[in-house]
Amino acid sequence: MPNIRKSFILSLFIIFIISCSNKGYKNINLKKAVKTINTSTNLILLDVRTAEEYSSGYIPNSINIDVLSSDFKSKIGLLDKNKEYLIYCRSGNRSTIASSIMATNGFTKIYNLNNVNYSDFENAILTNRWFFIILFVKFNLIFNVFIKPFDYFVHYILSAKIV
Repeated sequence: MPNIRKSFILSLFIIFIISCSNKGYKNINLKKAVKTINTSTNLILLDVRTAEEYSSGYIPNSINIDVLSSDFKSKIGLLDKNKEYLIYCRSGNRSTIASSIMATNGFTKIYNLNNVNYSDFENAILTNRWFFIILFVKFNLIFNVFIKPFDYFVHYILSAKIV
C-alpha cells in the first residue's frame, strides 16, 4: 500500500510540474524580440506600462494597456486573439503578469519580453530601424550615382542614329 501511495503522490507531482511549465506564452530575450519584430507580419507590440510611463516615451506603433488598471481584462478582450503579441513593460515583471492573463483568456501567440529594461528595448528597436534606413539610403545613393547614369548612357547609345 505505501508503494501505491508514493506512486500516486509522485504522479501528482509530475502532473503539477508539467502543468506549471506550460505557461501559454513564450519568454524571449532582446535579440529574439528584434528578430520577431522584423520578420512577423502579424505582430502587435503591447506596452503594459502606465499611461504616464507610455507618454514619456514609447515604441512607435505600439498599443498601451496598463496591466495594473482595473479594466485590463475588458480591454484585452477587444483585441484579436489570432494576432501575435509582443508584450513589454519597464523591467519584465508587469509583462509577465499581462502574458499570463492573456494566455488564460485565450490568446495563443504571446511573446513576453523578459528581464529586459524598456530603455534597452527602445534603443535596440531604434538602432535596428536606423540600420535599415541607412541601408536604404546607401542603396539609393549607389543606384543614383552609378546605375542610373549608366542606364541613361546605354539608352543614349542605343537611341543614337549611327550615320
